[in-house]
Amino acid sequence: MTAPQQPAGTARAELSDAAVVSRSWGMALATLVSRLTGFARIVLLAAILGAALSSAFSVANQLPNMIAALVLEATFTAIFVPVLARAERDDPDGGEAFVRRLVTLATTVLVVATTLSIIAAPLLVRLMLGSDPQVNQPLTTAFAYLLLPQVIFYGLSSVFMAILNNRNVFGPPAWAPVVNNIVAIATLGLYLIVPGELSVNPVEMGNAKLLVLGVGTTLGVVAQAAVLLIAIRAERISLRPLLGIDARLRRFGTMAAAMVLYVLISQLGLVVSNQIASTAAASGPAIYNYTWMVLMLPFGIIGVTVLTVVMPRLSRNAAAEDLPAVRADLSLATRLTMVTLIPVVALMTVAGPAIGSALFAYGNFGSVDAGYLGRAIALSAFTLIPYALVLVQLRVFYAREQPWTPIVIILAIT
Repeated sequence: MTAPQQPAGTARAELSDAAVVSRSWGMALATLVSRLTGFARIVLLAAILGAALSSAFSVANQLPNMIAALVLEATFTAIFVPVLARAERDDPDGGEAFVRRLVTLATTVLVVATTLSIIAAPLLVRLMLGSDPQVNQPLTTAFAYLLLPQVIFYGLSSVFMAILNNRNVFGPPAWAPVVNNIVAIATLGLYLIVPGELSVNPVEMGNAKLLVLGVGTTLGVVAQAAVLLIAIRAERISLRPLLGIDARLRRFGTMAAAMVLYVLISQLGLVVSNQIASTAAASGPAIYNYTWMVLMLPFGIIGVTVLTVVMPRLSRNAAAEDLPAVRADLSLATRLTMVTLIPVVALMTVAGPAIGSALFAYGNFGSVDAGYLGRAIALSAFTLIPYALVLVQLRVFYAREQPWTPIVIILAIT
């Protein structure tokens, strides 16, 4: 008599629709605090530095985000959870060895990418600012040298978030950015009390205010990754290095290549926008970037929260080839996102100028630049709806391991 075979992996209990909604609201609270503290950080930075100097900082601070997204971050967010769901289901160890190999590979790639980006900082800054910028290029380059080490910590944060989300652990990933923002706000406070002025002409790498702002901002990202690492340890997830690439990692590499191409195409629009803004005025990049941050405040609270909670369940349903369940997950995510976003978009369209003045017309930023920012908010608010819909639908393609279809979508959008 033969004993019945046990399944290779241990199935994880799925969240019900009610649980998804409940956890979405729980995450929304954490995300609200994160976005509000992040916004306080941006408003303080704008008031302290003014629009022109804020442009130099914001362009430099975009670089680590762009590189991390291009090299690893977006790939893991959209693809790692579906692949991990299959490893957890199929492997006798519940996907432990798969996670260890993937984290080892990711860390290696991030170290190389961080080193190369620091070396290429002047070239990256010239790419972002264009050939005839009004923005202070030497200051932007100095900030870039201090901020580009964030690449490895942003990348590792994405890896850790994906691992935790797959285990239905959403609290630490939602609260970790709050720690980042608190460190950044404390950095701005320290910047104010450090004697002297920010060196602008000429720019001095040893300038105390430059070092405080650059190093302090990077330490905030380090703290964010540390919070997630503590949560990983609490879940008893092994991260011991394990070399080797199994078949799933090779298949993951094909999906990653498609995602990198997707991110590269989308980032081209960002680079061109920064070049246009930098050529138009010294304050241009700050106004452009802060407008986007205002728009991302409601989306980050609503859209990202829904995606993060629904994605693990959608991934496992896709892995099981349960198409009715996948369609139900897509429908749920779309309804939750649209019902909450449409009133917000209407409000921002009508009240954009007032929002810009209320949030940014302080200190060195000035009422004129705040007015420009407000008008940009009003004109751009409607883009949140198609942006949210596209991101929801993209997750379905990635969960079903169809990564090339989004390339067609982003080409059409760009």
